[in-house]
Amino acid sequence: MTNCLELVSTYKLVKPHIPNLLWQVVLPVLSYDAHDHEQWTTDPEEYVRSRLDAMDALIDPRTSATEFVINLLKVRGHPYLSHAL
Repeated sequence: MTNCLELVSTYKLVKPHIPNLLWQVVLPVLSYDAHDHEQWTTDPEEYVRSRLDAMDALIDPRTSATEFVINLLKVRGHPYLSHAL
């Protein structure tokens, strides 16, 4: 998804769906949930380690969601800032 933001032809196809992507896909992926809370309360060191582990980042959907938002704001700018906040 991140790559389609840079090309005009693919961006035109994705543009109408970006608000829904942000609210229905990215936000739930990035939200602090019950599993995160349990891990934080039982083993905070492991919680932090798992968020900073480079190998886990390769398969973590949070990394992809974060990169999507960062690239959206970098490439397509301010119209999406209010959606991202």
